Amino acid sequence: MRRNGEPKDSLGGRLVLATLGFCFIFTLITIGVRTWSAWQAGLVAMTTELRLIEQVYQRTLSKAIWEMDRESLQTHLASAANVASVGRIVLTIKPENRPPEILERTRAGWTASTVAPSRHLALTYQPFPGSTEKLGELALYGDERMLWARLHDEIFAIVITQIIQSLLLAGLIMLLFTRSVTVHVQRIARHLAQLTPTNLGSLLELRRKPSRRDELTHLVDGVNELQGNMSNYLKRQQRDEHELAQHRDRLAELVRERTAELEALAAAQQAALTLSNRLIHAPYEEFEHYQLECLRVVAQRLGASHALWYVNGETGSDYRLFLEWHAEQVQPPRSLTQGANEWSFLMAMLEREQMVNFLTHAALAAAITAPASAPFSEIGLEASAFALLKSGGERFGFLVFGKQTAVSEWRPDEQALLAMTAQMLLQSARHKAQLIDVIGTHRELRKVNARLEELSLSDPLTELPNRRHFDKIKAVEFRR
Repeated sequence: MRRNGEPKDSLGGRLVLATLGFCFIFTLITIGVRTWSAWQAGLVAMTTELRLIEQVYQRTLSKAIWEMDRESLQTHLASAANVASVGRIVLTIKPENRPPEILERTRAGWTASTVAPSRHLALTYQPFPGSTEKLGELALYGDERMLWARLHDEIFAIVITQIIQSLLLAGLIMLLFTRSVTVHVQRIARHLAQLTPTNLGSLLELRRKPSRRDELTHLVDGVNELQGNMSNYLKRQQRDEHELAQHRDRLAELVRERTAELEALAAAQQAALTLSNRLIHAPYEEFEHYQLECLRVVAQRLGASHALWYVNGETGSDYRLFLEWHAEQVQPPRSLTQGANEWSFLMAMLEREQMVNFLTHAALAAAITAPASAPFSEIGLEASAFALLKSGGERFGFLVFGKQTAVSEWRPDEQALLAMTAQMLLQSARHKAQLIDVIGTHRELRKVNARLEELSLSDPLTELPNRRHFDKIKAVEFRR
């Protein structure tokens, strides 16, 4: 089985990339949320610091204003302005019957901001219990740069933390996926790549605990089941191909046998036609010789050692051997006649079937009795075939062809040749009978003609020679 090359990427790598992408998006979202949270925390912390400054400097500034201690006010404002969260401090003194006086301290580079917190506190003083004097107002403005500085530090820590978490998560997923999935998938792929029709029986096994039942287990079971089905299919296909080859060989053998049978039948038919033409053109004086020659040719084609033609005797009570041919170095028939009663079973069978054959002499004896088969056993016949010569009411006996050895069957071409021979000899017998009748009729006609010729030479009343007699004598004398 050919492999399509090593994979250019892996599922684990793609899973890591997907995890990193998710972690990147998650990191951005987390950074945004935590940045907003850090910004809010910075605002709260700066607000708290400004409130704490208010609480710390409220009484000291109020007392210094009440006591008109300018030096102390400047000292307190400078001290408050040194706090990192404070960008600007504005102290508004509002004495009675005089315009307000403003004292401020601004950090270098500070600009007004809409996001930095600010605090406004009214300054009051109680010179004695029950009396409250409003002295002015303290305004604290937070430094936006401090918020961004703190936020930058938080963002840096957040980004570093999220990147480390993402990398650790991706590495863990890669490791777990590789050990849990990739290794087994690669083993399954190698197993499938090494499969051939000869090793489909080798089952797939994963090197892990058998107690685990997960998707990989189902995949392994499916692969093994698929291998089993493919193995059974290939075995069934090989068996079918083997059976098909056997059927094809058997069919070819049957075709050859049938072709041989047809050729043998054609040859038998041709031989029968040749013998029939010989009989048709045979002269009357040698007709029986030609019939005997037909028996010889047919017997030799059948491989028979004897060919016998029995006809009914003149009295009808027996059968006499009309024609007989036997091969060299075999015994000729001893008995030339046989009683009709002894062959009654044989003739009954021939009357029903026209032609019967026996593979062994024992089968013949069992069919027509042992005494009836004795004439054939005397000449050593084992296999025998009988054909009745009968047409309508005319009977011309029967034919016997015998072999010295038993046979497994009389082939179809042999049976066809026997049937054609029986018909041919039947027609020849009828033809011979007709010839005998015609010849007899010719003889009677010649006798009648001779008598008429003799009567025409004399007077019918006186029986004396007439004029025709003397003319005949005269013609004879002239010819001399």
